[in-house]
Amino acid sequence: MSRIDVAVAFYALIYPICFFFTANVFPAYERFGLRWQALCVSALLSFSTLILERKSAGRYWDWLKQSPFSLVLPAGFLWLFVLGVVHGFTGDQMDGLVSGCFALIMMPLGFYCWPRSSMNLFSRAIGLSLVLGLLLENTFLSIYAFKGLSPNFTFLFAPNMPRLFMNVRDGNTLAVGASILAFQFLNALPGSVFKFSTNTGLVSARSWMVGCLLMTAVFYNGFLTQGRGLFVSIFGGLLGVLLCSCMPLMKWVKIALASLLSLVSGWCLWALFNVLLAKQSTAAGLGFNGMVARESGGRFELWSAWWNSYVSKSLVFGHGLGIHPIEFLTDTASKNRTPHNLVFQLLTDSGLWGLLFGALLVFIALRQIRGLNLPLKQVCSYSIFSVGLYSTVAATLFWPTGVWICTLFPALLGRVDSLAEENGTSPVRGVSGWILMILLLAFACFLQVLLVSGKQILMIPPQWLSTS
Repeated sequence: MSRIDVAVAFYALIYPICFFFTANVFPAYERFGLRWQALCVSALLSFSTLILERKSAGRYWDWLKQSPFSLVLPAGFLWLFVLGVVHGFTGDQMDGLVSGCFALIMMPLGFYCWPRSSMNLFSRAIGLSLVLGLLLENTFLSIYAFKGLSPNFTFLFAPNMPRLFMNVRDGNTLAVGASILAFQFLNALPGSVFKFSTNTGLVSARSWMVGCLLMTAVFYNGFLTQGRGLFVSIFGGLLGVLLCSCMPLMKWVKIALASLLSLVSGWCLWALFNVLLAKQSTAAGLGFNGMVARESGGRFELWSAWWNSYVSKSLVFGHGLGIHPIEFLTDTASKNRTPHNLVFQLLTDSGLWGLLFGALLVFIALRQIRGLNLPLKQVCSYSIFSVGLYSTVAATLFWPTGVWICTLFPALLGRVDSLAEENGTSPVRGVSGWILMILLLAFACFLQVLLVSGKQILMIPPQWLSTS
């Protein structure tokens, strides 16, 4: 294995291993704290594996200078620095600044390593982790329904067994990730790392069947949790592919029909389970009526609180990253929550200054996607629309699983031939680039301590703090 393969293995495999081993063992506080710790440690191990050797660090530095991140990184650090000066480097603002810095340091790593790694091995490992995680979540949710418990009955802090091993509302992130995998199966991409045979017809038939079964499990998860955002993300992603005109119409129709078939199958499975086994329905009505009619889950109240806080502070710079507007929140349980809308939170936390940085990221991403081949454009279009829409109704990046899935986006890119680059005898690149990588690693280690500490504090139940 090359050094790049080792770096990818650390990030791709450490978190899912921790995820499954902590699924039903620790109470919520320790469980989420361990997962954040595992995610950050895996990122640091990947980074250190790549840059603690001068030749490897030099190649990474050369690539970084020529990549779009040569513009994104200075703009991102400037954005965070200005917000720190305006709102201060303390409190909840510090947690947001630390998260942003850590993300900026680690983000380029995935785009450098994934296309140069042994994609078959690691992509299949990630796909298997998504499928197993989704099946485990469906199993736990079904057990809760069988016992007559609401999916939110033990919201985060379950004292007894069995425990849900994630926040099931935002835990739909696993289902969104699995839907991207299902889309690849339904699309039957040529040269896909998930193909089963060298026979093209057999590949298409088997891929279509696996895609339908996986999408059925995804929709079953959506019905169990009554997660409207999941349905919006899937069909919004399909609509995005159609609007981007990156797929032949007849092929898109086949994938859309397969998704509708999976939707019907998922509903039938859920309805049959409710009628025969569940002690109480998971929704007010056996169908879409209950899902549409139920309350917003506090979304409108959260958006109103964040908006009122934003307009009372600064329209240009917002009220600060990671700030919880306690003075505008009436519900005690909401004081450690997020507005469950990534775009809205970017506006309220960092104002028009943040939207400007967000627009820069979107512009650069669109330019990069235009240069991809057609199959990759299709997957990227579906992924961006699906995850983007889901992030407007869920706190995707608040949970370590959501962060892990979102940062695996580079895994969708194709593998490049970097053998000559890795094994070449070119002279060692500049020492200054290597020294800078070492300093960035030290800075990232410092940020990890602050980040994990802040995330663990956020996970402590308010009742624990009040009794201590």
